[in-house]
Amino acid sequence: MELNDSVTEGMTAEEKRQFIADLRNNCICHNCPTYNTCTQKSGELLYCISGSSDCPIHEKKCLCPYNCPIYKKYGFKSSFYCSKDKDVKRNKLVYGKTVLRV
Repeated sequence: MELNDSVTEGMTAEEKRQFIADLRNNCICHNCPTYNTCTQKSGELLYCISGSSDCPIHEKKCLCPYNCPIYKKYGFKSSFYCSKDKDVKRNKLVYGKTVLRV
């Protein structure tokens, strides 16, 4: 996963790896009612930062904004990031569409 943003600017490769690991540990995408068999098999996570899913998504219910610690920490304003084919832009933070697979 590549992050192009001011949060990781100046970080070493190890610091970026740790940053992504911390995000992954706080990610609750896999608990979302919209998360499906396809996304589970492909190991997709962190849609709010990494971009939309490669899988077909049927929007059932989203845990953003109410229950996601990453959403709260970074002050995101939307929901269903897994099904939106767009970059998320907030202040100077720009995240590409690469989906993180774990």
